[in-house]
Amino acid sequence: MNKNKIVNQKKSVTSRLIVGVAMLLLACEPLDLERQLLVSTLPYQGTRIANPDFQGQIVDLGPAPVTNHGFVWDIKDAPDLNAPQGVDLGARAERGPFTSLLTGMLPSTVYYVRAYATTAQGQTVYGETVQYQTPQQETPLSSTEGGVGTIIIIVGNFNFNTVNEITVKFGNGTAEIVSATNTNLIVKVPEINNGTVKISVTTPSGTVFIPDDFTVIDAPAIEAITPATGAPGSTIIIRGTNFITNATYNTVLFDNIPARVTDASATEIVTTVPVGLPAGPIAVKVQSGALVSALPRNFMVSTPPAVTDFAPKSGPVGTRITIIGTNFGSINDTQVTIGEVNAIVSGVTATTLSVLVPTNLSVGASVPIMVKTNGTTLPVTPNFSVTTAGATAVIVNNSITTPTTWVKIAGPGEVDYRVTNNIQITSELTIAPGVIIEVDNGREINVTGSNSVLIAKGTATNPIVFTGRQKQPGFWNRLRFSSATNPANELDYVEISYAGLNGTGNLLVDFGSRVKVSNSNISNSGGYGAIVGSDSRLDLTSSALFNNAIIPLRMAPVNIQWLAATNRMTGGNGRNAIQIEGGTINNFAETTWPTLQDNTPYFITGDVDIASGVRVDPGNIITFDYNRSLRINGSSAYLAAKGTSVSKIIFTGADRSIKGSWNQLRFSSSNNPKNELDHVEVSHGGSGGISQLLVDFGSRLKIANTKIANSSSGGLRLEGDCRLDRFSFNSFENNTNFPASVPVHQLGILDANSTFSGNGLNLVEVYSSSLNEPSAETSWPAFEDGTSIYISGNIFVNSGVRVQPGAIFVFNANVGLEVSGSNSYLVAKGTGQKPIVFTGRQQSAGYWSGLKFNGSPSVNNEFENAQISFGGGQGGNLNMSFGSRLSVRNSTITNSSGWGIFKSGGGEILNSDAATVNTFSNNALGNVN
Repeated sequence: MNKNKIVNQKKSVTSRLIVGVAMLLLACEPLDLERQLLVSTLPYQGTRIANPDFQGQIVDLGPAPVTNHGFVWDIKDAPDLNAPQGVDLGARAERGPFTSLLTGMLPSTVYYVRAYATTAQGQTVYGETVQYQTPQQETPLSSTEGGVGTIIIIVGNFNFNTVNEITVKFGNGTAEIVSATNTNLIVKVPEINNGTVKISVTTPSGTVFIPDDFTVIDAPAIEAITPATGAPGSTIIIRGTNFITNATYNTVLFDNIPARVTDASATEIVTTVPVGLPAGPIAVKVQSGALVSALPRNFMVSTPPAVTDFAPKSGPVGTRITIIGTNFGSINDTQVTIGEVNAIVSGVTATTLSVLVPTNLSVGASVPIMVKTNGTTLPVTPNFSVTTAGATAVIVNNSITTPTTWVKIAGPGEVDYRVTNNIQITSELTIAPGVIIEVDNGREINVTGSNSVLIAKGTATNPIVFTGRQKQPGFWNRLRFSSATNPANELDYVEISYAGLNGTGNLLVDFGSRVKVSNSNISNSGGYGAIVGSDSRLDLTSSALFNNAIIPLRMAPVNIQWLAATNRMTGGNGRNAIQIEGGTINNFAETTWPTLQDNTPYFITGDVDIASGVRVDPGNIITFDYNRSLRINGSSAYLAAKGTSVSKIIFTGADRSIKGSWNQLRFSSSNNPKNELDHVEVSHGGSGGISQLLVDFGSRLKIANTKIANSSSGGLRLEGDCRLDRFSFNSFENNTNFPASVPVHQLGILDANSTFSGNGLNLVEVYSSSLNEPSAETSWPAFEDGTSIYISGNIFVNSGVRVQPGAIFVFNANVGLEVSGSNSYLVAKGTGQKPIVFTGRQQSAGYWSGLKFNGSPSVNNEFENAQISFGGGQGGNLNMSFGSRLSVRNSTITNSSGWGIFKSGGGEILNSDAATVNTFSNNALGNVN
């Protein structure tokens, strides 16, 4: 939005005439009356609602082009372009009224609204200021959640004389009162801990509690923006956490220029890139209430859309016109009018729009074309001329068995061939640019056999069209390539629409067929856009699949390797996703799963096995049907999923409203060092009851900057002899069971900076296993978030271990830790502020077995500033036997069912003052035997 100073000077017609006459008399030059840009705000005439539909009017365009127009509104009088709320409607080439929905208004609030227009010279002119009061909110609270500092409106009947007589509390925290009336209190959420609290209001009449609970949430965090590039006016989705679910209280800033938030949930905000931003990288900031999250200049503003040409420029009604330009939006963001009548948009790419001339235009009329895309309105010149119909279409009802060429025989944009029967192409058919083929109800075109070839190569201005005689989804059957193995099959600048009878697809490629499709549109199917068999190959590039009833594209996992990132598939389909059926990927070369330019997700409907190398591009979203898995199997298999801080890779359930909507991501017998998850999210899995990320049978994996969340079972489980080559800065949230379960030989790779809080069991589980690393000392972490390490089964240490200060070990019933062998030792040296804790999961004497040193003679065995309690099942909390040696200082040893320290079979305490330099209490048999 333009930030220029307001220029709203109005000159009366009389003054202009006086000046003009004076100039005429003095200079004897022709009279030149200066035109002025004039804007009006019309009074609101509708029913009082939360989001009113306001109308403005451009009375006079003035001498300079209008580059933007719209509305601004605020709770302060005379709002301008700096107002926190507004809507931009783009350039304007004609006078007259304009209308827009005003969103994001608070309930029970008076707003001041003005229409405006801005010229290419930087002048901004405003209309009259119109007052509008929103209706009262239905519930006492304007929002039931928010962070510290969020503005909340409380509605009720409050009896007071001055604001000083009112106290509003959120739990135990006192809120700042921004303003107050006898019916409305506007307050700020105070600085209190996260969680659900009651709100109380105290006035001279007493204290009342608001019936709705209020939830205080963490500061918002931006994780990704999709797409990561967009033109001004385009819609984007900001993904993250802790957003306020009421769109009104979320503000998005692009380099401090406010954007319009149209929808919000706790994890997603839908917004529009502001008009007027320069092309290039830009910073994005989200403010939920008073809490802010920002990303550096990682969002790329692309050049605004533009129209350069169109063809044909004349033809009868029903003519198909191709509009050429740059940076066009998706089908959802694009509207075309011809003669002020909405036209059917049948094809959309970034550089072309395909539209049909409406049927209710008069022959001989010269009508304007207007394109609105990505929030920008673009006039198309010259006008289109409506003419009478041309030649009659050729009827095709027989198969093509000899080499044939179809050329353009009708007028521009008119139908050339009409297929009235099922036909087979068993030879070679070449179709010239601009040819339009209509197919009758229920019919299909089948390119079949090893000798069959279809070459349909149009151009940007003259695409080749396969469509139904009637423009309704599922009218005709399909264009099929069946056993068409010739690699010369090619569709370039082709449109296929209104097929998909009985749930099939517009395009079917099966039985070993090969075909290249580029720069094409596949739309309006009654079923799928395109279907590819597992034994076939579809090279799909720079194409758009939209408005298909079921899904735009269905294929086997092996077919992904021929899918280009330049395709777009998120416009009006039944499910905007690429369906991946079950199957195995076993290629000689590494396969890349591309991230499409519109971030279309993959939807896995069957178990997928990776038996070779797969690399997933940043920003990819891979969703799973119920109980489905992605498995990386075998020594030649690997999965390299490396996202970025802005473009994370997401593995999640198709239904993100529930935990356990899919099974797991599993690495099995895959010891390839290329296995990696970096800036990845794995969420909403775990339906198999184990974990949603499983690493077993000797597999290797790196995990960094990754979130594992919302599992119906565990988060991560490492089995047996698996190996983590890296583990850093990961987070585990809202998993029903343990966030992570590992064998003891992998405990040392877990880093202290990873977080494991907010799960059903906030413990990192170490199950029964052994550590045997004779050549190196292992370090056991102390997690910065205070997470305890849960020893669920007996642990055996046969090498050197050093425990970091602050580590907490919680033991299951009758379970212990044994340090044994000549190469073993355990160093547990805490500090006064960070003691090392060994205790039972239940606080009862003898609950766990205790710590045992068995044949461990190392002088490195040492405890200092440690706390050992509630053990004793093996004789004491600390047990020494068979020549073991141990030093214990400044430690607390309590609540043993036996001794505090128990020696047998030649165990030796290295410090003779162990009984006096440590603290003992409640040990059933004594302190030191």
